[in-house]
Amino acid sequence: MVYCSPNVSSDLANRISSICGSPITEDLGVYLGMPLIHSRVSAATYANLVDKVQTRLASWKSKTLNMAGRLTLIQSVTSSIPIYAMQTAKLPVHTCERLDRLNRNFLWGDSDQKKKVHLTNWDMVCRPKCFGGLGIKRSADMNRAMLAKASWRMAQGDNGLWNKIYQQKYLHSSSMFQDNYKKPSNCSPTWTAIVSGASLLNKGMRWRIGNGCTAKFWSDKWSPCGILSDLALIGANIDLHATVSEFWIEGSWNLPLLYLSLPPEVVDIISAIPISQCDLQDKIIWGGTSSGVFSVKSAYRLLCDDYDFQSYPWLKNWSLNIPPSLKSFYGLLSPWRCKCIFEERFRYPYNFTDVILNYAAEWTKASAKHKMQRVEQVKALSWIKPVLGVHKLNVDGSRTRAGDIGAGGIIRDSSGCWCGGFMVNIGAGEVLQAEAWGLFYGIQLALSMKIPKLETESDSDVLVNLLQNSDMDVHPLGTIVLNCRAMMQHFDFVQIKHIHRERNMVADLLAKNSTLNAKGICIFNEPPDLVTNALLDDIVGVTRCRTVNTSSAG
Repeated sequence: MVYCSPNVSSDLANRISSICGSPITEDLGVYLGMPLIHSRVSAATYANLVDKVQTRLASWKSKTLNMAGRLTLIQSVTSSIPIYAMQTAKLPVHTCERLDRLNRNFLWGDSDQKKKVHLTNWDMVCRPKCFGGLGIKRSADMNRAMLAKASWRMAQGDNGLWNKIYQQKYLHSSSMFQDNYKKPSNCSPTWTAIVSGASLLNKGMRWRIGNGCTAKFWSDKWSPCGILSDLALIGANIDLHATVSEFWIEGSWNLPLLYLSLPPEVVDIISAIPISQCDLQDKIIWGGTSSGVFSVKSAYRLLCDDYDFQSYPWLKNWSLNIPPSLKSFYGLLSPWRCKCIFEERFRYPYNFTDVILNYAAEWTKASAKHKMQRVEQVKALSWIKPVLGVHKLNVDGSRTRAGDIGAGGIIRDSSGCWCGGFMVNIGAGEVLQAEAWGLFYGIQLALSMKIPKLETESDSDVLVNLLQNSDMDVHPLGTIVLNCRAMMQHFDFVQIKHIHRERNMVADLLAKNSTLNAKGICIFNEPPDLVTNALLDDIVGVTRCRTVNTSSAG
């Protein structure tokens, strides 16, 4: 079949049809499950999508399923049928509303003949479980989150032909993430959809600092604190074009300059951000996940933040060992929840989950056929000396309740004797960040001591996996991990492995006391008094007990 634009005369269209030997059509139909759009998108364009969902959520099924079953079916259907179209198309508002209406009516058991009472409003139902909802996703918000994934692939330089076409046709040398970007008036519906997702993506993206030559210090999102121009002290010299590297001096943060420009609590957070020692470029990463990789789930959660939900510990109810029907009941029909909905001044009591937990415990006790008994196994662990000719580095990180982070480490020889150690007060951040800084300063100390063979131990399994296996292209800690990898190349022999804390007590003590010192690193040529007993215990091989829980059927 041949499709001709309405601007083509009928005589010319007939001639083309005759030459091609194919009839003329006004509708190209569907290809790979998606309608081939050649006119303005309307609700009728995706009517077939709504029909598919309606067929799956037939009213007779709601009569044979309890609420938990209806909830499961809704989540199964809405996570499969519309998602395919949502990846590349911005669904009309009317289509999204119809999809939500189908979900809503099916959840409460409505039919064409009879409407049932909806026990709470749809906004409450669509909240994430941690905010007191059932976790059903709004169609329009899910559509935006899916489109943000396509925008993320473009931002990361996808090698697909589709990306090259859109880059050349619509972007040229510009970026759709710029505030002043305007899409062409005659662009395709798919490009309109991608630009729609880019607005959400731009909200969650941030810079990971490498050499600091690209990210703008004042105007770009690179700090956990957000845009720093909004936090500047009165009288600070703000140059919106200044890069992050302009606030460094001799490979580290220029703290006096930072304190002149920003509040102390902001400087503490910035000072914990690593600087690349191997000329790593600044990199755009996704701030919604711990790995820096975009996920639709995190993008949808970012949209939920716009609704300003009040957080309650409802998520605990969904982890209870009870039937799904009871979870749904507790999630929606709690009397306190009803008061929260209908009484604006109502506030949850401090221990409001106790009633739910007690009911769950009674049900579990009454219905359990085979009781699982917890068996505690005690292991005796001790620090292990390295082999002759190898030094061992033990490192650890710590974080206080106030958010201050620090790290500590110790280097010992094959007899267990102290060769060097350190404590460093880093600033403010997360505990994994502190662990990574501990490894960085430990390796740096070992290099300064000209140690040829080094065995490294950390009680952070996550850090060890990052250093050994993970792709650090967009990971938030990629800069410091790659710094460590680069330094490790200078040893004749080096390895890193995970150990339990009971074998890492000296480094643990140094890390816990590091935040009591002034900002910066303190090197110890001799062991400080606070680790003397633990150090002697390690030398003589004193064991420390670690309890491991296992289960067995009773």
